[in-house]
Amino acid sequence: MGRTRSAGVHEELIVGSAVSMNPSTAIAESPPKPGRSAPLVLAGLLAGLLLGFMDVTIVSTAAPTIIADLGGLNLFAWVFSAFLIVQTVTIPIFGKLSDLYGRKRFFLLGLLIFMAGSALSGASQDIYQLIAFRAVQGIGFGAFVPATIAIAGDMFPPERRGQVQGLLFSINGVAFAIAPALGSFLTEAISWRWIFYINLPVGVVSLGL
Repeated sequence: MGRTRSAGVHEELIVGSAVSMNPSTAIAESPPKPGRSAPLVLAGLLAGLLLGFMDVTIVSTAAPTIIADLGGLNLFAWVFSAFLIVQTVTIPIFGKLSDLYGRKRFFLLGLLIFMAGSALSGASQDIYQLIAFRAVQGIGFGAFVPATIAIAGDMFPPERRGQVQGLLFSINGVAFAIAPALGSFLTEAISWRWIFYINLPVGVVSLGL
């Protein structure tokens, strides 16, 4: 139930920030037109969304191992809360800023910040560092996710935007379904640190597309 509620909150926040972006006031960026490049661009956007949504729950299965390594049982709830609170605050802020100063710019900036937060989270040496770096991930998420929705909307004509938005948000369900299993596998097969490091190659692919 908690995971479902979190997914719903994410969708409401992101849709709200994306809808508030008025195309008449947004910086002209010559967004890609539907064609041979559109599927690749959309794939890159989907990959970025998958990273962000997976990080909501992927930590849960690694929690016992992380606590055994870093300690801080009484503070571990903040590993989740720091990420969720920061993204909740920043999504509407960055949504408006990307409308004013360029959506592609905030997509790239946000994804880079998210990847940096992921690398730092994986390298954390104590629970305080992990909490702080999860907040960095939240900042990146808050920047690139609303920009992703807006870019996808710019790429397609109005009659197709509902279909594309449905595809984008289906990634939320996919992420919530596979993140616990993926987190468990990485923790047992390699290290809990790879639940964060896995974001780096996928993020590079998203940036490249």
